[in-house]
Amino acid sequence: MAPIEKVEGRAIPFGLKNVDTDVIIPAKWLKTISREGLGKGAFETLRADPNNLFDQPEYRQAPILI
Repeated sequence: MAPIEKVEGRAIPFGLKNVDTDVIIPAKWLKTISREGLGKGAFETLRADPNNLFDQPEYRQAPILI
């Protein structure tokens, strides 16, 4: 895997404080030794809400989360 030197693009203003690691990636996704596909589990519980920031048109392709 090549190191990332620069990321450009729109940022998602996450805005939550003290985010539990189970919100970032639920434990059911961590029962593997492979890193492949883990992105599908990222913020899964928040993405279930149809009004979540990740799916809003202006943030759908945003590469940065603040």
